[in-house]
Amino acid sequence: MFTIKQMEALYWVSTLGSFEAAADFLNVAQSTVSKRLGELDQNFSTPLLRRTGRRSTLTSQGEEVRQIAEQMLRLNDQLG
Repeated sequence: MFTIKQMEALYWVSTLGSFEAAADFLNVAQSTVSKRLGELDQNFSTPLLRRTGRRSTLTSQGEEVRQIAEQMLRLNDQLG
């Protein structure tokens, strides 16, 4: 199972390119973003992100999940 917060973390890391930038945007600690993505990763057989130094890029599985995350976040915004 996954949460909106985990999907939000994946979306913003992939959009902004780093855990640090996503954490700043979400106003949480970088360790919180890392934890959320670690938990999300456990739901899939392959990693969602490829980390190169401070940059993070999506794997093919990550791109598929990101598209779903984007839709979920839009729907969540519509409800709020």
